Amino acid sequence: MNVASIDLGSNSVILLIVKYDKDIQSIISFRDYYTTPRISENVSQTGIISSEAIFRLTKVLSDFYKIINENECESVLVNATNTFRIAENSSAVKKNLEDKFNWNISIITGEEEARLSYLGTVIPLYKNCTSLLIDIGGGSTEFIVGAGLKIHFSKSIQLGVVTLHEQFPMSLTSEESSIQKAEKFIISKLHELDFKIGNNLTALAVAGTPTTLSAIAHNVKSYSNELVDNTILELEKITAIRDRLLQLSYAEMRNEFGDVVAGREELIAGGSLILETIMKYFQIKKIIVSTKGLRYGAVYDYLIKHNLYEINS
Repeated sequence: MNVASIDLGSNSVILLIVKYDKDIQSIISFRDYYTTPRISENVSQTGIISSEAIFRLTKVLSDFYKIINENECESVLVNATNTFRIAENSSAVKKNLEDKFNWNISIITGEEEARLSYLGTVIPLYKNCTSLLIDIGGGSTEFIVGAGLKIHFSKSIQLGVVTLHEQFPMSLTSEESSIQKAEKFIISKLHELDFKIGNNLTALAVAGTPTTLSAIAHNVKSYSNELVDNTILELEKITAIRDRLLQLSYAEMRNEFGDVVAGREELIAGGSLILETIMKYFQIKKIIVSTKGLRYGAVYDYLIKHNLYEINS
């Protein structure tokens, strides 16, 4: 059976299609489509998803609808995150999209987003580890601490690459004082977290910021999950990349780093500052980058709830 999973994020909207073989409990990803319609644009100022963002999102989902039908998916799982949680018109947008595509769209809480991101990342490679998962989104960032598949702590904070960019835009012309203000803002958000990092903990990061930074660090100019998944990012390397990004125009970024920065030119420097600051805050020297996350977690969650997949934790 084929299952489709759509992650309706604040900046990125991603479609995953997997083939599942119940007899051998095998999940094979054979389609992964990344887009960046940035539906959260100006939501922090206006409180609503704009008509322009709705148009961009609808176009993306129309393309996904065709792909899903072509691949004869038996189930379509759609999870909407922070922008849909906070926008005043999200219920109306949700209903219009559901009517158009005949899908059920779940507006999930920050805690559920954290749970699904954790589930999708720790299965199958890290279920025997004690882990910290950091999921940096467009409008929020999730932190999850767990041992195996048991989550001990999770929290979603209102800190994301799009919202940071709208308050503290970072570019070639940014002054050092502006970057310092952004860093102080990030730290103020991290103070909302009430947990400490223990010893022997595996630190993992998912979503567009760490995967893009890893691609840059490993000289991957045309994005590939296979070349990025389970790679290591060191704190010093993130700082060096961030410093380099702030020396380049957007055109120069694309020329130097390739397609991996397309659609993220305005956001990647701020995203790197978020990840850098988080790692400094928790004294993490290196982090494992995963390309999995929420969309995979939604698939595992669906299969487990329908008694189609068993996990020996």
